[in-house]
Amino acid sequence: MHKNAKTIICSVVTTCIMLTSQLGAEAYGAAESGYIDEAVGVTETADENICRHRFSSWHFVKKPTCTKDGAKTRSCAICGEVESVKLNRLGHKFATKQVQPDFLHNGYSKHTCMRCGYVYKDTYVDKNILRAPKDLGYASQINSVKLSWSKVLYADGYRVFMYSGGKWRKVATVKSGSAYKIAGLKPGKYKFRVGAYVRQSGKIVSGKNAACTAVTKPKSVKLISAAAKKSTATVSWKAEDCSGYEVYIRHGANWKRVKTLAKGSKYKITGLKKATSYKVKVRAFFTDSDGARQYGEFSRTLNFKTKK
Repeated sequence: MHKNAKTIICSVVTTCIMLTSQLGAEAYGAAESGYIDEAVGVTETADENICRHRFSSWHFVKKPTCTKDGAKTRSCAICGEVESVKLNRLGHKFATKQVQPDFLHNGYSKHTCMRCGYVYKDTYVDKNILRAPKDLGYASQINSVKLSWSKVLYADGYRVFMYSGGKWRKVATVKSGSAYKIAGLKPGKYKFRVGAYVRQSGKIVSGKNAACTAVTKPKSVKLISAAAKKSTATVSWKAEDCSGYEVYIRHGANWKRVKTLAKGSKYKITGLKKATSYKVKVRAFFTDSDGARQYGEFSRTLNFKTKK
């Protein structure tokens, strides 16, 4: 190499050609004519305008959620170039819980997203209903009626209602057991309802009612007389509050019912034998809504004898 040579660097897009030549006229002329007398050195290097990036860590511009897309970016520490990446939405991830119905609320399936807390409900089930008591019945006395019924599942107690004065009135709350006696009644027919209830969240929730018509036993009939003739006898008694009467006679060992009356206070017995001794008694009854009869006590027995 000529000791007075120097290096001329030319940048052409992606390569750099290092040319060494004499600064003299011959070297310059040769180069000008397209001929280089001596090639001292040729070297290829990277373009100064292309950056070998050094990117920072990713930075979330907006984190993706269950329902919305997100994005993240990073930048070059040398040239400042920024890269962006779209992050697809995550979608919900649900956990499901079955909520059982009670006496105030419906049941349902509850779905809760474990990522964002979003909740929705479906598969509804009707709230519980207390059924009406079954087997509602009664036992009668002259001035009272004792109601009884089968227990209702989950019931905390029962309420008893009686129809009086043109409307239903509560007469008792039964907190234990499944029977209740209503006393102080006059002989007659009465309508009753019985319904179960539960306590929940400080409220009383009532169930459906069972209903019945109950009757007391009528009073014992007071016989007044038995006026006999040859083949007949007229029996008289004091009228009572009742649905009807039954008249019995006896000749020999057994009693025989001879008549059922819907009303009245006397009855003429016919077809009797002459000069024959008989006994007679009468009892009153009430008939309930099912057609069942509740009988009062029999009257005292009267003896009579037909004429010859």
